[in-house]
Amino acid sequence: MRETSYATAGDEPFKPVRSSSRKRLWMALGILGVFFVIEALGGYFTGSLALLADAGHLLTDVASIGLALLAIWFASRPATNLRSYGYYRGEVFAALVNGLTLWAVAGYIAFEALRRFQSPPEVESLPMLLVATTGLAAQSVVALVLHRSAGESLNVKAAYLHVATDVLQSVAVVLTGVLMLAFGWYIIDPAVSVLIAALIFWSGGRVTWEAAQVLMEHSPRHVDVEAVCGRFEAVDEVTGVHDLHLWSITTGYEVLSAHVTTNVRGIAERESLLEDLQTIASQEFGIAHVTIQLEASPRGCVETHHLAHPHS
Repeated sequence: MRETSYATAGDEPFKPVRSSSRKRLWMALGILGVFFVIEALGGYFTGSLALLADAGHLLTDVASIGLALLAIWFASRPATNLRSYGYYRGEVFAALVNGLTLWAVAGYIAFEALRRFQSPPEVESLPMLLVATTGLAAQSVVALVLHRSAGESLNVKAAYLHVATDVLQSVAVVLTGVLMLAFGWYIIDPAVSVLIAALIFWSGGRVTWEAAQVLMEHSPRHVDVEAVCGRFEAVDEVTGVHDLHLWSITTGYEVLSAHVTTNVRGIAERESLLEDLQTIASQEFGIAHVTIQLEASPRGCVETHHLAHPHS
């Protein structure tokens, strides 16, 4: 029976979102909640589908930020025997719901726009333009607020993408108001609504795809698995690497487990080797939690590799 030893990197408690990011989320939630009501009422009373579409996307922003704050609360709960990684996956499920909600909103807007193409209704262009311009200013402020924290969490990123897309579509809504006010081109209102629906569908697809990759335990795109294997095998005392697995628990919390064969047998040398491998994984590749099993084998691994790579 081969001699084995195990070690797990002692990572610090993972904090998916800093307190400053939570404050930004609450600020964004307040601003967008107020302007959702303003744009919804404005779209209803002016008869503008483009403004209602913009309000619909604002509602998804509010839901996105609300779910992000809920996910942060779940992630702050301690791990248990039944949930050894805690509740971090709650964030990923919330992001998946956000993405699917965007698809539903996009479908409704596209359907209503196609119906209005047959007989474009008259729109109260001046008040519509004033509401759209105010909404554009508010969304721009929120996008700047969330941009600094977009890389910390999948849900913060989802919220930022929602708002950033809203800024682009709000520019289109403002231009729509200008053209209707100047030339009476009411057909442009449903036309712009179709474009907004396409933007909403695209942003929802990105978030949904990223959440699905985490739930399917794909290797994170920013970590090269073959590079990790090669880096481990470049260590002098290592004779092989096999059964290496790399996945994400949530955004920024990557986990690695691997079997590493070695020709060293002394306890002190093995502990030093484990520490070196953990340092490589955490500092060079940004992996938060590392579990390595050392196996005594001067000839390298004798088992079938789980993952083929050019260094094996």
